[in-house]
Amino acid sequence: MTTAEYLERKSRRSDATRTTYAKAEASFARCFNVDSPDIIVARIKAAELDAYHVLDKFVGWLMANGSSPKTVHTYLSAVKGLLRYEGVSIDSYQFKARVELPPMMEVSLDRIPTREEIRDILLNCDKKTRALVALLATTGLRIGEAAQLRVGNVDSDSNKITVMSQRTKTRRGRIGFTTDETIGFLRDYLGSRIRKKNDWLFLDERNEEKHTTVDGLYMNVYRVLRRLGLKNRLDPDSKRNELHPHSFRKYFFSKLIGGGVDRGIAERLMGHNFGFDNAYLHMDENRLRQEYMKAIEDFTFLKDAKLDKETRKRVEEVESENQQLKEKMEKMDQQMAEIRQAFTAAVQRLSEQDKAAAK
Repeated sequence: MTTAEYLERKSRRSDATRTTYAKAEASFARCFNVDSPDIIVARIKAAELDAYHVLDKFVGWLMANGSSPKTVHTYLSAVKGLLRYEGVSIDSYQFKARVELPPMMEVSLDRIPTREEIRDILLNCDKKTRALVALLATTGLRIGEAAQLRVGNVDSDSNKITVMSQRTKTRRGRIGFTTDETIGFLRDYLGSRIRKKNDWLFLDERNEEKHTTVDGLYMNVYRVLRRLGLKNRLDPDSKRNELHPHSFRKYFFSKLIGGGVDRGIAERLMGHNFGFDNAYLHMDENRLRQEYMKAIEDFTFLKDAKLDKETRKRVEEVESENQQLKEKMEKMDQQMAEIRQAFTAAVQRLSEQDKAAAK
């Protein structure tokens, strides 16, 4: 059994899990200055190294190299899994007693972008990045889910997005919705490819049989953030920039909740397990769309939907006022006609009376 076999098994869960575990095992090898984790595992199995001492040293090495507590816990879990896969027994009591882990705490500060910042991003990037950012901000897709979309997963007629179960973190498929504006960006990016339903939505330009990697999409976003001066950190000790690709997913969720969308429906549109109880699993698509539309104004960036709504409301008010004025004028015209008719009749009577008197 080898590390490669262990990682192959993890890939059955998801490509993302395999990638994370591969990074963990690579760090484990660097920690002990060897070419492969298999060398360290073999020495542990031969009783040349103590498993708990090895794990504790790995924790210290990760922390010394600036890894966050979350990364330390994740990477250590990956290495423990490898050891157990190789038949090395890890006693929970001994592990707690001999391996000191950093407390889990929030060491990264980020924020949600404003609608105006997203607008600036969309106006200052290439077609591919524009389509990506708009899609993330209006659908709440994880960037890994966006990377694995095919052109056929986007229904440009109904503005519906279909995420297949094998592409999601929770292994549950779902539908989502987007805006006319975002569909326009996607059409502009895809060009004639919009008819090739089996194409990857975001192609790897160097190999059109593959989709752009998640890291590649990250770099697309980071390039425009850097250009606009938005790739900063809110605190020098933060491990994360204030804005990053996942920030658009947070924007989506905050606007759903702020727009009055039912919490369970918002969670379902995000692809969280919270929203997958029976009531939400069997919810009609039209109801989901109706809820989504509550926040539609915040999902349109280059056109001021709020201003348009206010304008439409004012136009309707003016039209109503005009109609009322028209009705008043018609009533006044009718009254004037009646007055003229009465006046004419009175003049005629007087004339007849004068004629009678003259005789």
